Amino acid sequence: MAKMFVASRPALRRPVIVAALCLFAVLVFLSFIERDLLRLFCAIFAGVLVWNCLTRFKLEHSIVQSHGESLGTVSKYRRLGTKRGSIIDYSFPSADNKIHFGTHHGYNGLPQEGQTFLVVFNLADPSLSLPLFSFWFYKFVFEFPKNAAPAPA
Repeated sequence: MAKMFVASRPALRRPVIVAALCLFAVLVFLSFIERDLLRLFCAIFAGVLVWNCLTRFKLEHSIVQSHGESLGTVSKYRRLGTKRGSIIDYSFPSADNKIHFGTHHGYNGLPQEGQTFLVVFNLADPSLSLPLFSFWFYKFVFEFPKNAAPAPA
């Protein structure tokens, strides 16, 4: 089966990074000027924000440094509740012709069992993978070849 698209180099989503930095700056500022419990809350929230953003950026960056794309299929969909979201287990073939598995936790709107979606994975270590729709800090621009036939309706 021929590939119908070619992904260009992923680009950083600068507005997301700027928004996270601004939120961090406001929380640090508030932790300096406020007193007592609010000061502690702002400092803890700023630390949690930085930790989550740094670990997520590290994961995404390790994937996009040498990435491949594949079509993943949801093998199991579990709804955890209205506030806790859902978890999907998915499988995808990688460049080494092996089937790899992944899990993604998200909120409403995740693909259901049997549905397919695009998975981006690290070519050297396909266990590092994320669904395309779950990237926070990177966006992907796809180029479609001009001689590709349109999908049947």
